[in-house]
Amino acid sequence: MERADEERHAPEPLLGSSFHALKTPRHASDSKAAPVDAPVKAEVGTKPHPLDTANLLSVATIWWLQPLLLQGYKAPLDETSVWDLPVKDQARRLQLRFDAAWAKQEQKLALQTGKKRKAKRPNVNLTLWEATKDKISLALGLFLVSATLTLVQPFLIKAILEDLEGEDNLFGISSGYGLAVLLGCVAFCGATAINSAQFLTARAGCNARMIVINSVYQKILRLSATARRTMNSGEVVTLAGVDSERVMEAYTIGLWCIISPLILIAVCILVGTQMGAYVGLAVAVTSVAIMYGAFTTSKNIGIYRRRISKISANRVKLTNEVLLGIRVIKFYAWEDSINETIKQIRDEEVALMRRYNYLRLVNVVLMFLAPTLLNLVCFLIYILLGNTLDVATAFVILALTNACKMAFSIFANASVAVAEAITSTHRLADFLVSGEVEESPEGDGSDSVSPIISIQDADFQWVEDSPEMTLSGINLTLEPGTLTVVVGTVGSGKSSLVNAILGEMQQVRGSRVVRGDVAYSSQQAW
Repeated sequence: MERADEERHAPEPLLGSSFHALKTPRHASDSKAAPVDAPVKAEVGTKPHPLDTANLLSVATIWWLQPLLLQGYKAPLDETSVWDLPVKDQARRLQLRFDAAWAKQEQKLALQTGKKRKAKRPNVNLTLWEATKDKISLALGLFLVSATLTLVQPFLIKAILEDLEGEDNLFGISSGYGLAVLLGCVAFCGATAINSAQFLTARAGCNARMIVINSVYQKILRLSATARRTMNSGEVVTLAGVDSERVMEAYTIGLWCIISPLILIAVCILVGTQMGAYVGLAVAVTSVAIMYGAFTTSKNIGIYRRRISKISANRVKLTNEVLLGIRVIKFYAWEDSINETIKQIRDEEVALMRRYNYLRLVNVVLMFLAPTLLNLVCFLIYILLGNTLDVATAFVILALTNACKMAFSIFANASVAVAEAITSTHRLADFLVSGEVEESPEGDGSDSVSPIISIQDADFQWVEDSPEMTLSGINLTLEPGTLTVVVGTVGSGKSSLVNAILGEMQQVRGSRVVRGDVAYSSQQAW
């Protein structure tokens, strides 16, 4: 077989496999799978997840987990002890929803531009939202409920203090015991709501990561030769590994980019109602300054983390090469030179790690002191304005500022995670709109008279928009039940012809019809 022009143009396989699957469903509408919202039944002999049948109280209190905890108390757990994934979290159902949303966006773009993927690309963030919007929407509602209940608790404390002093309270409840019971119920409901919301966001994050990985590996099977020349296996592994993790982290804590500002706005308004507009305005300015500082610090932390990862990878790579070639290094007495090189890399890595840890420490201290700074600003300005601070007001302000602790601590990380996830989804979108193997018109293969493969007056090329054709004027008909052998000199185009049949080459002119399924096993050097 030849090693000439076609091998020079042929792309490197992304995963090192010699088997190419020609038929991979592009979208949910292209496959004969069940509808997107159709129930997906568990396989025979599997263990259904209790979340599929748990009631609202069991889900809210996580009581469905009790059997597993009891089993773990009695005996060590293993992989057979856990259940299957819930039906709503299974990969097939999630991928169908994602593919359907992606196909819908492609259709809209086709109507706008007249040709798919010509002017724009589908939005991966919107398609991921369509696949996980049920969990995210419910989690957002639960976060808002939890935040509301958290901000109600300071006023219940104030009502209890007013009741002890014999004064009327905001809630109109004259029993101190009733107020105490109400405070306990509100705290319990708030904790339950935020725990349930975090559980839902964690599930949504895992779902998004699963969708990204599935989409990447399904796309690999459909990439055209031109698209494969523009990327390598490392980029694909990064998409499936690093970028999917970033998307998962953004879905897990990203809602705090919405919740934290809302909590701070509500706290500023409530502080203003208790201490006056000037105090509320001062709290708002202080909160914005703290959040901006935390965001900037977290952004720099992310930059240093990526730089450290690159340097660490280079150091590990060099160390492995030294260990593999230690015999040659000893023969030529290169120990001092190699040690100096590794030491320089290590010194640079340690310097970056020192700055990285300093920034993390500053961020942690800033978030820890944020409620105290708000209290200081509130009380200082309130007293400077000539007001007298009483016990009830002090307790309310302390409780309100403590409610900002989680909003401050998570907002910075959430904003950085969302920014990194947006960058990752842009790379994923570029990958998903890469060129694909063109599917030819095909039959079901039941007609024994029709040719299995038919190519008429076709021109093919490896490089898109190239003025030269690799194959020109090809006419080929393969009948069922026949054996066809293609013979030619090196560089005559035998491998290119096979790739043209598979759809790996860019078809410029003519028709290509392939009936049935085709598998290709390429020649490998021994």
